[in-house]
Amino acid sequence: MLNVKYILTVLTSFLFAFSVLSPAQAQILNDSTVNLYSPKTTKVIRETEIFRGNYDLSTVDTTLNNLQQLRNWYHDTTFYQDLGNLATPSKRLLFTLPDQIGARYGRSIFDRYNLNPTNQVYFDTKSPYSRLNYVQGGNGQQIFDGTFSRNINENANVGFTYERISSEKFYGSSQIRGSREVERTGITLFTHLQTKENKYHLFASVRYTEQAMLESGGIRRSSQNNDNLDSLYSTSDVQVYLNTASNREYRKNVHLSQVYRIAKEHLKVYHTLDYFSQFNRFKDNALAYLNDTTGKRAATYFYPNTYYDSVRTSDAADFRYFENSFGIMSDSKLHYFKGYIKQRSVNYRNTLLNVEQFLPLRANDSVNEEYKNDLKQYFLGGHGEFKFRDIFNITTSGEYQLFKDYRLEAALRLKFLTVAQSRMSYSPTYTQQRILSNHFDWKNDFRNTVADRTSVRVEGSLFHNTLNLEFARTNIQNYVYFDTKALPAQTGQQLQLYTLSLHHHLALNIFHMDNTFNYTDNSKAEIIRVPKWMVNSKVYFEGHLFKKVLYGQVGAEMFLQDKYYADAYMPANQQFYLQNDFRIPSYPIVDAFITADIKSLNIFVKMAHVNQGIPQDGYFTTPIYLGQPRNLTFGIRWMFFD
Repeated sequence: MLNVKYILTVLTSFLFAFSVLSPAQAQILNDSTVNLYSPKTTKVIRETEIFRGNYDLSTVDTTLNNLQQLRNWYHDTTFYQDLGNLATPSKRLLFTLPDQIGARYGRSIFDRYNLNPTNQVYFDTKSPYSRLNYVQGGNGQQIFDGTFSRNINENANVGFTYERISSEKFYGSSQIRGSREVERTGITLFTHLQTKENKYHLFASVRYTEQAMLESGGIRRSSQNNDNLDSLYSTSDVQVYLNTASNREYRKNVHLSQVYRIAKEHLKVYHTLDYFSQFNRFKDNALAYLNDTTGKRAATYFYPNTYYDSVRTSDAADFRYFENSFGIMSDSKLHYFKGYIKQRSVNYRNTLLNVEQFLPLRANDSVNEEYKNDLKQYFLGGHGEFKFRDIFNITTSGEYQLFKDYRLEAALRLKFLTVAQSRMSYSPTYTQQRILSNHFDWKNDFRNTVADRTSVRVEGSLFHNTLNLEFARTNIQNYVYFDTKALPAQTGQQLQLYTLSLHHHLALNIFHMDNTFNYTDNSKAEIIRVPKWMVNSKVYFEGHLFKKVLYGQVGAEMFLQDKYYADAYMPANQQFYLQNDFRIPSYPIVDAFITADIKSLNIFVKMAHVNQGIPQDGYFTTPIYLGQPRNLTFGIRWMFFD
């Protein structure tokens, strides 16, 4: 087993030695040379670009676009449904297919805040480079991440990133467990090595994150009042379902990827190694019960069942895998080809911790306090692309897990028009197949889900407009979902989704308008809950102020979605599930912002939810979970190049 804590200790000491103790030439500067270092001398390196033979490095990002946008503060910038606060459990607002086949864990409520190792940014610096991001919002919202990177020599770079997100309750009592609701920390150590003339490249990163959240279960229905939302933001007027429940998650990633050119770009070999571990623990130290007519305890306030311990809950789930990929690649102006084999070793375990009292309901059962599953999976895959300038492009890709799952994709692009077809057969997640816990206990043998997606996309620019429009049809068989009791189920019906996605940008001198619109027809897939339509619109002015000393943006952004029966959230198994009682209303959320660029410092000030009270006093993001009230938020991004 990999000792990740040991690796972290060694790499931390290694980075400290190079960043603080070693005499780097870049630090021996006088006043005449220090001004030579700027964003232009710090280059960004991405693993995917090097693998594709693109060695033209880009400079670090200093633009102001979306600096103030909440989605831009996370690693996944798509639209999500969450619990109304920073770093709370979330699921994608619009339907998407899985991004991989084979074994999957199925506990993804915090995926949005975790970086995919293949998207790690590496650097090539002429001088030590540092970047600080800090966001301070109302109601105790805080985000910080800092990155440091430096070249050891012209062919080697090391660096690290530290990140922290925390948020406080803005409704419900804070006297029982304090005001902190979420706290998340993470550290990433990374390095990039290469030989001259790009003969060999190595990318490596080690990442550790942990996240703790106090679960409320949402607002107690007895105190819920849709007509007086303003009172629900008052901590003295709101009661929540859970007062002793919490979720913790720990993730570890080790990623190493290397590529070697045998015959320039005509023949390359590569190897990628990944180790991933995710541990989830749910605790509730004092289960609360309702009384029946005889005065005896009946069902709990919140959980559908209590199987093993009637006093407290302490459940754990652990998922980990070790994966090796070996492949060959060939690249030219007219083609790109990649073929690979992959082996994945997977371990999944469910554990009941501190089981002290068995209820009569399960007294005759043979209780297994631990469930384990280990397996090895093998994959064959490839990607092919034929291209002719910027006019014609054919792309095909596929992956096959031996005797189980598969994924096939093909796309044809003619200038501004792209037609794509994909087919995917994927296994249910481990969580959907088996859970052993105090409140849920199931064993399932679901069939593979099979999905076909056909899309037509048009993209291009005309005058001052940029347009990206896509129409897609998705057909799904054997779909697995969580029903109204938060239990996994598989439908035998064939589901169909029709989606229309539009992104439009207008730029007229200093005036800009940016619009995103999505429409989904799920009338033939009602168990997939998404809003029928959703719009995100931003209007802003961008330009220089004060004789070109200051560059900035001034504008407003609005998000609005159709009313719909959004999925509810069950903290005991970390899943979003169907409900038919609470319809999320259609409510506009408007933010007003100012951003500015002062040399190497970017800054923004935003009044979030500026329209509170118009048309209502508030809104819900998930059934019985309130969205943020009006608050003032500011943030900075500060870069140092020496």
